[in-house]
Amino acid sequence: MRIKKLIAASAAAVMLASNQTAMTGVSYAAEAVAESQIVYGEVNGDGKVSLSDAVAILQYIANRDKYPLSAKAVLNADCVDHGDGVTGMDALALKLIDANMLKAEDLPVTSQKIQECLNPHTSEEALLFDEVYTFGVYNAETKTIDIEWLVNETVKEVEIFVSDDNQKYVSVAKVKDEAKYSYEVKEDFDTKFFKVSYTDKEGKIHESFPFFITKKDDKYATEFFDTDEDGVVDMYESAFGCKVDETDTDKDGLSDYEEINITKTNPAIRDSFKKDVSDADADCDEDGISNITELKNGTNPIRKDTDYDGLTDLEEINELKTNPLLRDTDEDGLTDYAERKMGLDPLKPETNGVADAEVVIDQKIDSEAAVLKSINEDESNEAYKLSVDIKTAGFAEDVVSVSKSRYSVVINEKSIVGDIVDIVADDTKLESMRLNFSICDEFKDNTLGTYEGLEGIKRLSVFQYNEDIHMLI
Repeated sequence: MRIKKLIAASAAAVMLASNQTAMTGVSYAAEAVAESQIVYGEVNGDGKVSLSDAVAILQYIANRDKYPLSAKAVLNADCVDHGDGVTGMDALALKLIDANMLKAEDLPVTSQKIQECLNPHTSEEALLFDEVYTFGVYNAETKTIDIEWLVNETVKEVEIFVSDDNQKYVSVAKVKDEAKYSYEVKEDFDTKFFKVSYTDKEGKIHESFPFFITKKDDKYATEFFDTDEDGVVDMYESAFGCKVDETDTDKDGLSDYEEINITKTNPAIRDSFKKDVSDADADCDEDGISNITELKNGTNPIRKDTDYDGLTDLEEINELKTNPLLRDTDEDGLTDYAERKMGLDPLKPETNGVADAEVVIDQKIDSEAAVLKSINEDESNEAYKLSVDIKTAGFAEDVVSVSKSRYSVVINEKSIVGDIVDIVADDTKLESMRLNFSICDEFKDNTLGTYEGLEGIKRLSVFQYNEDIHMLI
């Protein structure tokens, strides 16, 4: 394969032989991409920051093996002193947002900012909640159960209770002006239950959902109760306003688990996505398939294209009869989307006895194609839109890659119009390629009037940079 550099400066069509055409791509740091995707505080994937995200963090800290978070959720959760990992302080920040004592758009913040939010506020300034959310983790170094909790800001004292059977609880401590307590483990045990309570100004007692520590394989692990066994622990369901003893709180046909974890609808409101339409019958991703049908099919009800192959689930199910869960239904090396664009049958791996991946076909890469995005959507390139006519085996958009050339910063030539383009192509599959430059109107006119008869695009030419002799040809 040889590499050729093209300076795009004309709308004239250029034909390049397959063994002379190539392209270099641009790679971006994974860290930068990840950073741009962080939505601080949005942990459970429902698109908003709420108390339920704080509870998700508590579960994760308590037992990350049983209550895991995705890599993206972990990044989102680390919203206080970002970079120090997921801690109880992150959950506290989200609790303050729920109480209108901090704004989600302020995240990430420092722990000092959290303290500043706590100190000046009075009960009149905050939206208070009655619940107590608590968790604990066994600390092998100190031989203690380190307990933390979330309560509203008016609560100054809580009481810690312990039980061996979840029936008879014994008070072991009263804690003032703190949100954590270490319970000393004096001897080994199989299971112990813990809960935290407080008494409000009216004398009403508010208790947390208990958590329990169980010894497994000589290690202590934290567990939470799931009364209705729907896959969502009671503490988490409470944060969403669900009934802990019913699998479908709002009777909409979707379980609380499905709404919280899959459709991201409100499990406590029957028609939370669209008024007067149950969340089961609603179509969250607007792909023409109801949520309940997508769940039965195994497709993603909040993504139009479950298998990321470029075709919507509806197109695959109703039109092509391909599998919406597989990018390449017939396993011939070409995605279902590619085969439809190429005019091949995505249900058959061969065409006229030739493997589809080896069939040479005339194809067109439109200017809107993703492979040309780096050029056609570059703000510095206002001169033209690039499209490609190509004859090749394989899917053209996979065979060819296009990027802004590194020579753009080296070659300083005022006569160049638009970006300098690097093109890389697999010459084992490519027979021919034609580059088409659609020149924008403001670049067509010969405003200098220097060369008579060279008006419009006649005054423009396409040059190729030959790396061997370092010249434009």
